[in-house]
Amino acid sequence: MIQRYLRDECTGPEREEALRLLATPEGEALLREVIAEESWEFAEDKDDKEEAYQRIWSRLRSGMPRRLTTWYRYGAVASLLLLVGAGAYWFTRSVPQVAEIPVYAEYSVPTGKTARLTLPDGSRVWLNAHSRLKYPKSFRDRNVELEGEAYFEVHRDPAHPFVIRSGSVQTKVLGTSFNVRAYADEPEVEVAVLTGKVNVSHDEKTAVNLTPKQRAVFDKSSQKLMSEVVPDVSIYRSWTEDNLVLNNASLAEIGRMLHRRFGIDLTFSNEKLKNCRLTTRFDHPRLEKVLAVVSAYVGARYRQDGNSVTLTGKGCN
Repeated sequence: MIQRYLRDECTGPEREEALRLLATPEGEALLREVIAEESWEFAEDKDDKEEAYQRIWSRLRSGMPRRLTTWYRYGAVASLLLLVGAGAYWFTRSVPQVAEIPVYAEYSVPTGKTARLTLPDGSRVWLNAHSRLKYPKSFRDRNVELEGEAYFEVHRDPAHPFVIRSGSVQTKVLGTSFNVRAYADEPEVEVAVLTGKVNVSHDEKTAVNLTPKQRAVFDKSSQKLMSEVVPDVSIYRSWTEDNLVLNNASLAEIGRMLHRRFGIDLTFSNEKLKNCRLTTRFDHPRLEKVLAVVSAYVGARYRQDGNSVTLTGKGCN
């Protein structure tokens, strides 16, 4: 019908029907197809198809009823808005959204030092020597990573549990005070609870719930997690007050503690010395006093050369 209209072969009713069709987007598309196929009939040799279309469309508009051309103008605008909206929707759906990259804060404590800091949620943390704490600055999820030893006083927030990750061991709390000991060179990870409730898990496979005066111990070699009652749980935060508490500690463990606190390397002339254990307490300790007491307790002698200390004795079975 459009071809007949362009050739002026339509009757009166056909002409009105053709004008109604051309006033729609479908009619415009048909007009472009006709011009593409038969442009030689409507354009001079130098005109391209788009120029022919624009010239013919201008002529057609002059012959359309005003009501139809106005409707078409509004319809074209609406169609354009629809296409823009669809394009924006497609762009939003097709372009992957870039996830927010978290920015981390990290604190490390050197040999012989301790540190205290307040986290964004108001929780307080004491870090022992040779310890590192890492957490996202936004702190929306209250997740931290700990390597070493830290004492926590966690601000209570039931809607956002506080989670400490130490390797494969996870400690989860709502609001409480507890100590986590998770040094890389130690054979165990230890969590002791002073107040509140704490959940300790290993790789989300095994878990224990702790209440005050209880501790959890994860053995790295056997991969076993156990819990037990602790008669005096206050000893686990004594280091935050610059005290050194040895609770049935082996000399091997004491050597690692003295290295972190005083920066010395303790060696043994007899490997059996590492098996000796002792329980005692030092308030604001000095290295010389600690070495003298430990040596006398296990019947050994010590010799210090700078930062190297050698312990000599029979040892323990």
